[in-house]
Parts: sequence; C-alpha cells; structure tokens
Amino acid sequence: MAAALTGVLLHVCTPMVTLAALAPAFALSVCCLCFVRREPLPAEDARDTADTKRSELHFDGHLLLLAVIYTLLYVCGMMVSVVSPSFVFEELGGSAIDFGQLESAWSVGSILGAILLVPLIRAMDISILQLVILALAAVSFAALKILNLPWTLLAFAILGILHNLGRVAVEVRLQSSVPRAALGRAKGALHCSGMFLSLILLGMGAVVSDEISPSTVFLVFAGILAVSTIALTIIQIDWYQKS
Repeated sequence: MAAALTGVLLHVCTPMVTLAALAPAFALSVCCLCFVRREPLPAEDARDTADTKRSELHFDGHLLLLAVIYTLLYVCGMMVSVVSPSFVFEELGGSAIDFGQLESAWSVGSILGAILLVPLIRAMDISILQLVILALAAVSFAALKILNLPWTLLAFAILGILHNLGRVAVEVRLQSSVPRAALGRAKGALHCSGMFLSLILLGMGAVVSDEISPSTVFLVFAGILAVSTIALTIIQIDWYQKS
C-alpha cells in the first residue's frame, strides 16, 4: 500500500513534495513509540539472562550455513531495492506508477511469505525449504531477463514471497540453535555478513552498470544463487550422511 501510494505521489508531484508528504508518517510513528511501555522482565527470566550473559557465540558449521543463506537472501532484497528502478525505467520503459506497482507486488509477496511459513515447515524440513527457496529465487531472477509487464509484477511478487519466507525461516532456525544471551550477537553477525556481500556485489555492479543492462545484473545474480544453492545442497547431503 505504501509503495503504491509513493508511486502515485511521484507521478503527480515532485520528489521533494513526495518526501514532505511522507515525513508526517514517520513523525507519527515516533510519537506512537513514545507511548510504548516496556514491561519489566520477570524475575525468573532475568535470573536466566544473568546466568547466561557470559556465554560465548560459537561459529560452528550450522551457524555458518545459516549465515550464508541469510546473506544470499539479504542480497536478494538489496538487488530488488537498488536495481529495480533502473530495470523499470530504462529497460521496461515504465513510469513511476509502474514502479509503484512493482514495489506493491514485492510487498504483497513479503506478507504472503510470512503467512506461508507455518504450513510449509509442517510439510517439509526447514533446511530443505531454505534450499528450495534459494533455487526458486534463482529461477525468478533469471526469468526477469525475458519477462515484460505485467508478468514482471508476478515475478517480483514471487521474489517477495521467497525473500521474506527465507528470512523468517532463518530467524526460526537461529533462535532454536543459539543461546538467548548470544542471540543478539548472532543476528548482528548475520546482518553484517549480508551487508558486506551486498557492498561487494553492488560495488562491482556500479563499476559495470554502464555496460550491462539491469536484467543482465539480475541474470548474473541468478547464476550466483544457483551455484551457491548447489554447493549448499552438497554440504547438507554430506552432513546428513555423516550423522
């Protein structure tokens, strides 16, 4: 909804007016947060937290695997945010309305992804689900090379589903495998790994952005996802055989 509204505002007025119109929404959010009360931690939970405060974060193979999956999903979101404007305006010849529709499709997909997690993890193992998500994301990014409007909206909706579904699945696995006292550090490490790889890939994209089209950037990233998914699958199979 917000993405669609932004697209309409950009179509009918200048970017400065659009930003000025969106600013009150953020101001309202800040005012609402001021009224949020923080509940005191129960004595039992506080005692448990104090006992585990010195627990160390061990980067074993399981956590490193989660970091790789989270990093790839994080870069998926960054690719959509950074490359999709050029993809719509330059390659598809679309307008601000078209870009707003694309962002809306991504947002709707993200909501559906969070909803679909519960039934999907009941139907299959969550580690297998994450590999399926990466494989489908690779196919979706590659398909953008040959799709035009309105089919690109469907592709971005699917990417939104896969992106949010994968990230929530990583959160579930992370919270079930990391001590509560080390959970914040674990999330910070995963987030930093995602930002680091995004910086590298987007920096490389900026260097060659004048020579290749946005859909080619998506296609190259689809290849990276495909190779990474195959490697992760081999590692998972090897772990299952050893266990």
